[in-house]
Order: sequence, then C-alpha cells, then structure tokens
Amino acid sequence: MLFEQDGLDLTDASLLTVDLGDTWLAFTKSITDHNTYIFNTSYNLIRISDPYTTGGLTIDEILSDECRGVTEQTCAIRNLLITNIINIARDMGITVDVDNLTINDLPTLCKIVDLIYILDGFEDLLSLSAVLESKDLDPVDRFIRLIEIYYDEDDLNPYQYLITGVSERTLETIRMSLISHENDELPVEKNIKDRILNNKDFLRGTLAWKHVTEGGNIGGSFNVLIADFKPELTAHEDNDHVEYIRQVVSLAVVSDLADGQLLDAVSQLISVTIVDPVVLFKADTLIEGLKLEQSHEEA
Repeated sequence: MLFEQDGLDLTDASLLTVDLGDTWLAFTKSITDHNTYIFNTSYNLIRISDPYTTGGLTIDEILSDECRGVTEQTCAIRNLLITNIINIARDMGITVDVDNLTINDLPTLCKIVDLIYILDGFEDLLSLSAVLESKDLDPVDRFIRLIEIYYDEDDLNPYQYLITGVSERTLETIRMSLISHENDELPVEKNIKDRILNNKDFLRGTLAWKHVTEGGNIGGSFNVLIADFKPELTAHEDNDHVEYIRQVVSLAVVSDLADGQLLDAVSQLISVTIVDPVVLFKADTLIEGLKLEQSHEEA
C-alpha cells in the first residue's frame, strides 16, 4: 500500500530481471546503460506501488513481438512506464501536467514518486518537517522544496513545469511518517529538535528558520552559525538592536547549546556591542518566553 514502505532502497535491484529473467537481460544488451537503469528504476517503483501490476506482462509481450525493432520496443516500454508512473503519482495526490511531458521526463517522474518512499531515510528530518509545516507556502512549492533538500538539486525547472498539484493530505501523510521516526534519534539531538518544534512560532521569519527550512543542520556550533550569518546580523545590529537580539536568540535555539546555556551565550555575544541595559534585557525576555524542557523541569 502507498506510503507504507519504510526507508526503501532498491538502488541496485531489478524487478524486471526477477519477473522476465533472460528475456529482459537479453534486451538490456541492446539498449544504453542509461535506459536500462531508468527502466529498472521505473518498474521497481511500479511494482512496489502495485504488486499486482500487469506491466511486466505487457513488457514481455512487447519484447516478444518480432515485428518490432529495438528502437520501437524501447519507445513502447518507455511510454508504458511513463503512463504507469503518472498514475502512481496521481494516486499519491500528485498531479502531473501531461501536456508539458516529454519522453525524456521519465527520470524526473521517477524522482517525484521515489521521494515518497525514501524520505524516511533522510538524516535531517527536522528540515523536512519545517518545510511540510510551512503552510504559508503553496503545497506544490513545499513538495518541490522537499525535492530540493533531499536530492540537493540546483535546477528545479523540470519539477516546476511538471508538478501542477499536490494534495495537503499527501504532505500531511509524509509529515506524520517522518514524526514516527523521531524516536530513533540520539537524546541530545531529540532535545534540540523538540526545542525547535516547540518554538516554531518564535522562529518563523528568523535567520534560524531560514537555516532550518533550507536544509541546514540542527545542533551545530552556535559560534559557527553566528559566523555563517554575520552579514545579515551586522545589518540588523546597525539598524535595529532589538531585531538583532531576536535573530541571535533564534540561532541559539537551533544550535548545540543546552537550554541552560542559551542566555549566557547570547548575553556574552550581544554585550560586546550593546551597552543599553534596557535593550540587553530584551534577551532575557525573549529566552524566558521560549518553551524549554528545563523550564518545565524546574516548574
């Protein structure tokens, strides 16, 4: 059933070889390695999505037709796989613009469908969760952002012109699937993750939120994060001390600092350039307003 494959990896598998045996192996000697790879990948996705698919039988019939040459057989198989992958995407709640589709888009279609199955294996689940919960973004934009993060894609145009719709139910199913894997994390990582999730409202619109939603690692060094965002922080420091402090606190929240270290680390940094005690106290106010595990334990 869709969405129930756990961290599935069929990178080196060939279910076409399993289903068609020597017939398929003989055909692969007549086509390019690229076509062999993408055909295997496509069929794998079709088979795990629909174990009762008749696609294998249809491909066997195509290869058994002696009236067709290799080129015609290749085109027929590609068209069959494209049709099936589009149907799977539709069943998953993803609408593909068939009018913009070309025969060269099969690899892109495979990545779109495969993403559903392999997200659970991604290490930085928080970045994915943050994107999925960014309801200010259109569902299509959120899904393409997941593609960008997971595949580390630079060119998103193929996805942008192919994907015309993604259901909220699909995104929510993905989000719930990711949540179910949170218990596998190390205690410190989980504490930081919980701190971020508990303070999403505070983090929205900050440099830290940008860092997390764009795939940055959580639990990194506070000093490194400050250095990474030095130009942006300097601009805030020059124009708005309160906003500067808010941004520094946000970076502290997603860093490796323990809850009890947040105030000291932030205060030490901002007191280098800010001397107004009223402004400095803003850091205390912001941190006291955070939802921290330590606060619950002390209550």
